[in-house]
Amino acid sequence: MGREQDVDKGGIVVVSKTVSPATKRSLEVLKRRSNYSLSFGSDVMSDPSVLDVDDVVAVVVPVPHERDKVAELAQMIREAAPTVLVCGSIDVPDQRLWLLAERSGFNLVSSDGAIGGALLRRLASSDSGRREAIAVMDSSDSAGRLGLLGTFDVDGKSVAIWRSGGRLGCLENACTHSGAALSEGEVEEGVVTCPRHGSRFDICSGERVRGPADTDVAHYDIFDKDGRIWVVPS
Repeated sequence: MGREQDVDKGGIVVVSKTVSPATKRSLEVLKRRSNYSLSFGSDVMSDPSVLDVDDVVAVVVPVPHERDKVAELAQMIREAAPTVLVCGSIDVPDQRLWLLAERSGFNLVSSDGAIGGALLRRLASSDSGRREAIAVMDSSDSAGRLGLLGTFDVDGKSVAIWRSGGRLGCLENACTHSGAALSEGEVEEGVVTCPRHGSRFDICSGERVRGPADTDVAHYDIFDKDGRIWVVPS
């Protein structure tokens, strides 16, 4: 992937070559207003190796219109680069697509022409723009275990971690209906049931599957690497 030669200290924001002209213009404004470099290159879906660079802090890709490909794209990027910001640009005013992208693992979603400003504000919220992963437990401690793996403090929040159906999930440990500890609920097929009133949430996305809760639970990116299980604060 061709990269600009004058890479600044702020790192690189990688974007797919398939982004729209409006997205490209918006990101070029971001570059002028900050010390972040831009790298327009291969489609990350077909060449995830473009993310294998130490100073990549964010990747910007168009949100697919095909529902099943939204989660697939987010998961592929997350597996290749767990701590980068996954940012999606949307070319149509479709609230359902926007919410689907957020629930599927995109850290930031914005319209094509506003993505640069939204990303700049997100990057300005920390000194480096990077999301620092926190090791919460040894992988060996979870080997062969299903259901709840434990509760942990992450950035002052109590979070619960589960394994179900071969997936790791991490959610804020409080139901959005009454605040009950989700860690005390039962997990089945990747969904945890609140022990108090029966609200159900997807353990990976935090999406509300059933009420009485009417909002999703905050979820955290989580991955298993180098013998540790890591959680990435939002």
